[in-house]
Order: sequence, then C-alpha cells, then structure tokens
Amino acid sequence: MMKKSSGVVCIVTLSWENPKTKELISIKFKPDYTPKETTNEARHMSATFVLHRINYIKNMKMLLPIIFRDYWTDLENERAKLLKENKYLHDIRYNINPFVVYIEQEELKKKLAKEKLDKMNQEAKVHKPAVSLGHEQGNSKVATLANSLPRKVWESAPLFDIPSELRADIELSVREYLDWSEENLRNNKGNEKHGKEKNNFGKLEQDEDKSLVDKLVNLGFRRNHVKESLQFTSTFTDALEWLIFHLPEDDLPSSFLKSETESDVVLKVSRPLKTELAMKRLKHSGFSEDIVLRLFEECGEDDFATAIALTKLLDTGLLNLPLRISEEESQELWDQEVEALSMAKTNIEKNSYNVVTIPLLPENIKGDKVSVQLFKSPMYPNELPGIQIVVKNEYKIANYVKLAIVKSLISELHVGECMLYSIVEWLELNLMDKIQNPGSLCMYEKINDSATSQTTRLNLNYRSSQKRNKAQKLDPQAVKKLYESRLKELKQDRGRELLPAWKKRDALVQAINSNQITLVTGETGSGKSTQVVQYILDDLNERGDFSSTIICTQPRRISAMGLANRVAEERKDEVGRETGYIIRGESKVSGNTRISFVTTGILLRMLQNISNQQHNETESGLIFEHLRYIFIDEVHERSVDSDFLLIILRDLVKRFKNLKIILMSATIKKDKFDQFFKSTIEHTHVEGRTYPIQDLYLNDVIDELDYKMEVNGDLITPRADAAFFKMGNINYDLLAQLIKHVHKKLAAQDNDGSLLVFLPGVGEINRAVKETSLNFSGILALPLHSSLSPQEQKRVFVKPLRGTRKVVFATNIAETSITIPDCVVVIDTGRSKNMFFDPALNATKLIEEWCSQAEIKQRRGRAGRVTSGLCYHLYTKETELSMLVQPIPEIKRVRLENLYLIVKSMGISNVEKFIASGLDAPDKQALSSAQRLLEDVGALDSGNLTNLGRYLSYLPTDPHTGKLLILGCIFDCLDMCVTLAAINSVGSIFINNLENREKVKQILNRYSGGYGDLIAEAKVYLEYSKNPIKLFIRENCLSYTALKDIKSTKAQFLQLILEMGFTAYGSIGKSEAKINYALVMAIVTGSLYPNIIRVQYPNQKYLKTSLGSVAVDPEAKQIKLWVKNDSQDPESLPLTRVFIHPSSVMFSTKDYEPNDASSEDDPTDISRLAPQVPKADLVVIKTPFLTYKSSHLTSKLYIRGITPSTTISTLLFGGKFEYEAKGLLLNGWLPIRTWCKNGVLIKQVRKLLDKYIDEKLSTLNSTTHEAIFEVITRVVNL
Repeated sequence: MMKKSSGVVCIVTLSWENPKTKELISIKFKPDYTPKETTNEARHMSATFVLHRINYIKNMKMLLPIIFRDYWTDLENERAKLLKENKYLHDIRYNINPFVVYIEQEELKKKLAKEKLDKMNQEAKVHKPAVSLGHEQGNSKVATLANSLPRKVWESAPLFDIPSELRADIELSVREYLDWSEENLRNNKGNEKHGKEKNNFGKLEQDEDKSLVDKLVNLGFRRNHVKESLQFTSTFTDALEWLIFHLPEDDLPSSFLKSETESDVVLKVSRPLKTELAMKRLKHSGFSEDIVLRLFEECGEDDFATAIALTKLLDTGLLNLPLRISEEESQELWDQEVEALSMAKTNIEKNSYNVVTIPLLPENIKGDKVSVQLFKSPMYPNELPGIQIVVKNEYKIANYVKLAIVKSLISELHVGECMLYSIVEWLELNLMDKIQNPGSLCMYEKINDSATSQTTRLNLNYRSSQKRNKAQKLDPQAVKKLYESRLKELKQDRGRELLPAWKKRDALVQAINSNQITLVTGETGSGKSTQVVQYILDDLNERGDFSSTIICTQPRRISAMGLANRVAEERKDEVGRETGYIIRGESKVSGNTRISFVTTGILLRMLQNISNQQHNETESGLIFEHLRYIFIDEVHERSVDSDFLLIILRDLVKRFKNLKIILMSATIKKDKFDQFFKSTIEHTHVEGRTYPIQDLYLNDVIDELDYKMEVNGDLITPRADAAFFKMGNINYDLLAQLIKHVHKKLAAQDNDGSLLVFLPGVGEINRAVKETSLNFSGILALPLHSSLSPQEQKRVFVKPLRGTRKVVFATNIAETSITIPDCVVVIDTGRSKNMFFDPALNATKLIEEWCSQAEIKQRRGRAGRVTSGLCYHLYTKETELSMLVQPIPEIKRVRLENLYLIVKSMGISNVEKFIASGLDAPDKQALSSAQRLLEDVGALDSGNLTNLGRYLSYLPTDPHTGKLLILGCIFDCLDMCVTLAAINSVGSIFINNLENREKVKQILNRYSGGYGDLIAEAKVYLEYSKNPIKLFIRENCLSYTALKDIKSTKAQFLQLILEMGFTAYGSIGKSEAKINYALVMAIVTGSLYPNIIRVQYPNQKYLKTSLGSVAVDPEAKQIKLWVKNDSQDPESLPLTRVFIHPSSVMFSTKDYEPNDASSEDDPTDISRLAPQVPKADLVVIKTPFLTYKSSHLTSKLYIRGITPSTTISTLLFGGKFEYEAKGLLLNGWLPIRTWCKNGVLIKQVRKLLDKYIDEKLSTLNSTTHEAIFEVITRVVNL
C-alpha cells in the first residue's frame, strides 16, 4: 500500500519465473486512480486496474460489482484514446502476457545500448579531419545550407562522385573557358533591372560587403580569399561557389570536407611497394601526385633526388652558381651547418647523412607542430637543397600554401652562402604570415577569346524568304490557255450535275461572293467538299479572273490527298497543275495551281508570320497577292488547329477586305459562330443524297428479338431503361443475337449488304470479332481501327464471297474518315473513347463516354449511302436526348504546348487572353501547364521567347521532338537524332497486332543494348536503311507505310534544318561513323525534360560466398519509380508512382500483372502480353534516372518510350538545381547526394554547356570555343 495525504493506493506486483533461465521476473502496476479511504477499496480498485490491463479483450465489466463498472469504463476510454495516438505504446502497455513484453523490451534496450557503444567505438577509430594551421576555423553554429527534404529521402538518394584525378582535369578545362567576371557583369545587369545599383564592378555597398565577408569568414574561409572572391561575385551563394571551386580540396573548411558517405568506392591499380613508400615520403612537397610520380621516374626512382628536383621547380629566377665544389667540401659545409643548428635547436632528426628534419617554432603557432625537412643537394651551397614543410598528422597546411611558402623562401635565399640557418630563421618569422596570406587563388591565365568568325547570324525569316524566292509566280495567261483547252471536255462531263450540291450552285456562289464569311453545311454525300471549291473556280474563270487562288483545309493528310486527286480527275487534269495539295513532307503544287488542298497545320504555318505585328503589310501581301478564298472543311470536328486558325482568320479579314472565308461542316450550331465573329454570318445548307434510314432504339430491339436473359436461373426480359444500359455497358449476348437477326432478315430480302457495328475501343472490337467468328457461320467479322495496317484496313472494302455477310466492327474512325461502300445496316452502341490530358499528372487518360448527338447522326448516315437503311441504337431515345449536342472541343482535352508556343512566336504577349478569345476557352490549368513545360524545355524565359523557343516555333512538331532535332545539330549527332525525331512524329515502325507483340519485344531487346526504347527503335530503322529489302521488313515485323513516312519526315526535318542554317548541305545524308550513345542518351534527356523519373532502389543486400560477400541485384518489384506531381491540390503527395508499360524493353517479366494494363485502353497497349524476354527476373534498370516520352493513366499510371539517364546527364541537360547541405536538389524534387566541390564543378560545366548552346543558337555554324564541346563530351561519358 502507498499512503498519501488523501488516502491510500494499492500497488500490485505480478511475478513469474522464466522456465529457461529460472529468473524471477516481477512487474509492478501503479494505478492512477484517486486515493481511497480504506485499504479494502484500494485493493479492489487496483485489482480492476490490473485485470483491465491484461484482459481488456474480454468485456468483464458486467461481472464486476456496480461500484467498479464506471472505473472499468474510464480505463477502456483511456485505452481506446492511446490506441489512436500511439499503437506501439498501446501494445506494450496492454498485453495479455506482460512478462513476454518485459523480456522483449529488455532485449531491445540491450541492443540499443550495444549499437550506441559500437557507434562510439567506431567514431573513436575514424580519423578526424586535421586542423588547418593558421586557418580561422569558423563558427560551427553558423548554418551553411539547409535540407528541404526529409533525412530518409536523402539517404535513399543516388550518390554521385567524380574521381579526384578526373575532377582536377575537368577543373582546368572549366577555368580556361569560364569567365567569372562576365558572369558577375551579367548578374549586376540583372540586379540593376530590379533597382539594385553597385558602386563599382565587383564591389558591393560597404555595409553589405562587410556582412558578406563576416558570414564567409565565420564558415572557415580565409579573409583575404573571401575578399578576392567578391572581386568576381556579388552574392553570398556566388561567392561561396567561387571559393569552393578555386580552393584546393585540402584547404576547404572542415564543414565542407568530403565525408565517407559522399564517396563511391574506387578501385585503384596498386603500384610497387617502393614507389608507394616514396610517394608517401614525398607528399610533403605540396605538388600533385602526377608531378611527383613523373619526376620520381625521371630521377631513376630515387626519392632523394626527386625531392631536390621538386624544389627546383619553384626556382623561377635563381640560377645555380657555375663554381664547382668537391663532394667532400660540400659535405663538410653541410655537416658544420647541421651541427651549429643542433646547438640552437633540439630534437633535430638526421635521417641519413644528407637528410635532416628540423622542428620549427613559428610565431603565433604553439607547440611542436611544424618542421622543415632539408635534402642536401650534390653541389650545396652552390645549388638549392630540397625543401619540404612537414606537419604533424593532427594538423595540416594546404599543398598550395606549402608551395607558396617555399617559393617565397627561395626568393630570399642566396646561393653560394650557407642556407640552412637562413631557411629556419625565415620560416619561423614568416610561416604564419604566409599561411594566412598565401596569395591569390587565381593561378591560371584566363583565355580571352576575342576572335570572331564570319558566321551566319540568327535569321528566323531565312526559311520563308528562301521558299518565296524559289516559288514560281502565277501566270494568268498560261492558266487561261490551259483552262480554255479543257473547257469543251469539262462541259461534256455531266457527272457533277447529279450531285445534290449542283442545285444550289448559283446560290452558293452568290452567298460566298457577297459575304466575307459564309457557313456552308451539307449532309453526307452532298458533294460540299469536292464541288463548292470548283463552283468558285468556275465562277472566277467565267468572269475572266485567272489569277485568284483558293486554299481548302482538311483535318487529315489522307483527306487532302484524296480530295485533290478527286477534284483533279473531275477537272480532267493531273494533280499538281490546276489542283494540288500540300501536306507534311510532301507538296504537289506548281506556280499555276489554283486550288490547293492543305492540312490545317500547313495553313497555320503559312499564316504564322502574317499575324505577327512586327511584319509589315508588304510582307503579308506576298502570301495574299493572289489568295482570295480560304475554305475550312470539317469545321465541326473542332480540332485545336482549326480553332486556332479561326482566331487568326477573324483578325485577318479585318486587314484583307478581299479575302473570303468559307466554313464547311456536316452539322454545326450557327449561333456559336455568329457570336465568335460578332456578326450574323450567311448560311447555306445543301441536302444530302442519302436514302431514308429507319431508326430502332433499344426498346424496339428487345421487342423485335423477344430477347431474354438469365438472372439467378430465371429467364427475364430486361428493361430498356435499366441502370445497366443507362451506364453504357455493352451486352455482348444482345449484340450477337441482333447481328444474327439482321443477317437472317437481310438474307430473306436477298440483300447482300454489310453491317457496320460501332464499338468504343479495340478491346471491345476484338471481343466482338472473336465471339461472332466462333458462334456464327456465314459471317465475315472484320475489325476496323486506326492501329491496323493499311493492308488490314483495306479488307473492309473487299466484297465477301457469295453467301457470306460482312460485319465490320469499328471505332469512330468509320464516322468520317473511312466509308464502307456497301453498308446497309448500322448498329450503334453510342459509346466512344477519347483521350484527355490531365495537367496535374502530366499524363493522358483514355475515357469511355457517351457520344455526342452530332456523332450519332454521322454514324446513322453511314447506313443510307447506297439504299434505304436501318440503324439500331443500343440505347433509348431518352439517353440520346441527354447526350451532348456537339463533341467536346479538342482544345479542352489535349496538351497545348504547341499552340502556346506558336502564339508566343507571333509576338502576342498575353497568350491566355488570345487563346481564350476562340470558340471555346481551354482550361486555365492546361494553359499554365503548357507555359510551365515550355519554361522547363527552355523555350520561354520569364515569359519571353528564347532563341531556342523561336526555332522550336518554326518546327512542325512538339517542343520535345523539336529540341531533340536542335540538340542533335549542336552536338553533331544529326542522323541519329533526326531518326529519333521522325519516329517520335510518325509513330512506331512495327506492325502492332496481337500476333506480333511478343516478337516485336524480342527484336527491340536485341537492338536495345541497354539504351532504352527510343534508341532501340531508331537502331532498327537505321539497320533497315542500310539493308532496305523485303526480307528484313518481314523478319522484323516492320510496317512499310511507317518506314516510308519516317523517310519522308526525315527528309523534311533535314530540309528545315538546312533552311534555318543549322548545318551545311554537304553534311546532310551522312551518318555518323561511330555513334556516341552516352551523348545521344544525354540529348534525349535534355529534349524530354521535365519527363524525368526517379528510380528508388531498395536497401542493398549481400550474399555470402566462398570469395566473400557479393552484392545481390534487387528484384524488379522492389524498385519504385516516381515522377513529380504538379497538382495544385495541397493534400496531394509531391510525387506520383509510375509503372513501366509492358511494351517497354525496360519492363521486367516478374513485374507484370495481367490486369495492370488493359488492351482496351488504346490500340498500342500490350496487355495480354506473356513476355518471354528476358526469361528471368532481370533488373533491367541500372541507372538512377529514366526519361520517358509519354505517360498514360489506366488502372495505373504507365510510362512509355523510356531511355535510361545517368546522374551527370540529368544534371547537365535537366532543369535548374539548387545547393543543399547533403548535395544537389534538381528541379525542387530530385535529390542527388554529392560532395559540395563536385556540385560546384557540375554547375560550372552546366554554365559552359548553356553558354555553348546559346552561342550555337545565336550564331549559327559558330566554331568559337569548340573545345568546350570536348569538355562536355568527356563529362557526359563519365
């Protein structure tokens, strides 16, 4: 019992004998209840307390007397609270067997105590850094740099180190080309822009100067060195950077010394023992190991002669006396001096008859810490002895300081006189002063490269002006003569008059000529795309106008080519004469072309300079000299290019009053365009030539089929308005029964027409094709989607054998792009899959949703092209009415970097306002994401277009691919980088189908060589270009169409590079003799940035073998991949985990889960893959970082187009990085552990790289500082 002033508390002791050790273990329980008046009540309260502690899992409350139930409830509430706050402490305190817990806790205490003791013993063994003599040690409490990331993150961060020999070599190269004064001048100009003024170049205000000096001195730097740094820098960080870069490693303050955790284990080739011992003795000379070793070999491996030779290297102005002296006389003088010194100095060590070590007592240095070691030269005193400053192990003097001391000492000596006493005397008087003031750190001569070469200056108008000079001028007389020669033949052709548009011919021409902006709508088959442009051309010819021209835009290349061929055929002419087309990589027009079919992107490039306010009317008039009509076809598709084009044209019609804009569409809301153009635009509608179509909805289908489905063993008729159908689910059994029913119905009518079934994606199509082929005879089931090869797509146009019905299962590609000529029945599921961009994840998402009413109408129209048709809607009429009227505009669901960049290049400052003035404003977050990416790429700087940005805006590709092209030119990897860029633009060179996927993976693995997906595919193409035979194509599953497209795209890119002045004509078409893949991977890293992945490896494990412990590679599943999360949500994590897509060569087989990636997501998604290569669970990833081309969200966030990236490549070609206490922090989220001197060196190399790239972009074909390229190449190949 424990008595207190207010009562008593009972303390309970439980005891147990350990059966193993026979030790009696006692545990005391001290309750915390209010003291009780009687001991009996206290005993019962304590018994309740202990019972609850060891048996709370049973509700014994009701077994207790009423007086103790409330106490049990209070104890239970207290336990529940502790469980929420600290589960670990809860499990210790509340346990059914407290003695087991007691034993475990005692063992844990012993373990922690042992670890603490081991740590203390280890620290005692570790060699502490030597104290630098005469060096202000600094205030240890002064913080240098903080860490913005948790300690655990830094512990798992990749370690980067540079061998000391290589680091010194790179430092010399950097010093030669880096102008610190130039950097400081640039910083000063930047500060002046922000209102900060300086008194003199490199000087701060007096109070700021003193504050900076004090801060740096407190860190341990010498005051004179700090003042020297401020002659070249203007901020604390820059000054610290300058000091770390210029100070030798052995003179850095202790807080900046290299630790064991910042070093990689480096294996060194051992030298002979004699050499190692000699190097150890000669290290006090202060010279680098390379110089000492070279002289040691030149002196016949005599360390005594080497020590003398090293001292003579510092003798820049003192000559040995020509007087000869005998060896005996020289030795006698030496011995006399040593004996005389022995009388004044004690503890002089005579290592041999010609080496003596004399302890020094310099001023302001207490104790016996420094001595001088003197080596007798053969001609002493007529030549210098060898001199070395020796410091005790606990202390140090930096090597460069030793050299400065000996150099100053030599200048005070007089050869021919006795020098030993003078040496000792001078050192004791001046050693401390020289240590504190060793002289300037700038021991190198700066290269002032003022030579300039005759180079081509930056001229972004070169391309357009060159093309204008080559363009042939239109000859109206030649056009008239050509037209008159075909006039009779044209009048005889009456085929065009059969089209519905012919009836509206005059009305169309009148409306277009009378209004500057006209809207023409027409149903499928009306002839609007092929006829309206001809009506205008015929009208011009009839009026004698043979100079005006017409441009008609198409959303797809195949449409532009197809329409040009069709119109040329109808006009009895060849393509490229009166009618032509211009698409990416191909142009078939001439000087006399009147109608040009072009893709929307091509017209945008034509108009890009015109909308720039910096261009005058004369330059703009060159394009509009003859252009009078611009037709924008399929405007209802609302692509980003077409929306952007409308904004430009809306402004252009105000400047060019003779320009006519004609908008053509199948279905569109006129009032939206009235609001956009701020006027009521003229509208003309052309009826279609389609046959009547009967619509049957889901309720009609169920009734017509009398469809039953089994539910819980019962056959029931499903309701059309059931939740299953409302959610858009596809009933494949119902679909199969409907196909069978329609097949029989058409067969009874002797109708051999085909069926067209619209499904949302490839997965649904494959399932439907498989089930139809297996369950029904007499039906030819064919898939139709964009990932099929052209040969496979052409199968849908072939008429099947008699008695066989063709059923085509298609995505929305069959709505407009491809027409099935014999289609008589359409079955529409009403679903589609569209790609949406998520700015927060920087990834695309394939989302299945209901179609719009406009898309439903397009699908329906496919059934009435040749005869009256049927359209079965597998949804209700009510569901259709609830659908969107028009599809979501592309500008609201795709990436906007290209659009943002082009608008910026047009001289428009407020890009967001300009784009928002279109038909539909995009998401603000998407625009912010686009701006952020362009800044990361280097196209924008503080909202202004950079030199790189200007070039990128003129390349018809995305910023990443454009940067790949430009960096390839700058770093002489042209052929490989152009190949990579072409593949990025065109797509995969392989035929992607289920049968080939495993083989394609094996081919890529064979060519990869550890360089990743993009380079593997490029290597396959380059191999094909050397051996372009059908056998190679067939054996490697290559797509001939893709190969042709890549070849033409490469030619276009090379032509653009020539026109922009990046390379000479002679270098085009030449492949690199030997490809530097390390440099290519670095270029890919720079071009794909910020698409960087951090690879997080698990803790290293080791396997014991007979040869010792061997590191074991981790399993693939243990490796985690992370990307930065740009979400603005404060509750979201800063990083997002990603997964390698199964199609990648970096994918490990054991990492694969069948349900991770669904083939239903998109055509190229390899989900049902059963990879065979590699066979084992190999760790394919060997680098700390990866770059990726794209990311896609399905069940997980998958990455594709992966390229490994080394730490040095990521630092040099990635984003900005900051210094932190543990190393470097790249782009605010990628930690890299490294020594501060390595970090500063890499930053200086990065400055050289940026300078080199900027010079190449501003002065094309410049050869100035070409040696910088060699430095960067060497660093990249580390």
